Amino acid sequence: MAEMTAGNQNDIYVRKDVFDARMDRMEMLLEKTTLEIKSYVDKAVGELRAEIIHNRNDIQVLTARVDSLENVFYWGLGGFAVIIASAIIIPKMLGFLEKLFQPSITIEEIQRLIDTAITTRFSGGESK
Repeated sequence: MAEMTAGNQNDIYVRKDVFDARMDRMEMLLEKTTLEIKSYVDKAVGELRAEIIHNRNDIQVLTARVDSLENVFYWGLGGFAVIIASAIIIPKMLGFLEKLFQPSITIEEIQRLIDTAITTRFSGGESK
């Protein structure tokens, strides 16, 4: 403390022109630093936007590929279901169609009727 009071008066007080010059320099440095930071931030934001756009495009491509694969899978699953259903339904339909187009009387039944008619006619079962 003794040294401060014993020292030169110019060491304790700063002249106004020196103070103003230093303040102007500090403001200039602060403004320069602020502009550098703003420039850096703008550059970083631009790079991030470019990366985001690139990633978004990649995601859209991947989404389209997944959608395409999903469609192929579902069409394949549907085709497989049609094949399985056909393997089950077609034999049943063929059996139904055979019964539908099968004559109501068979050749064996006709032969039996003829034999019965001949037997009854010649055995005297008919009186004419």
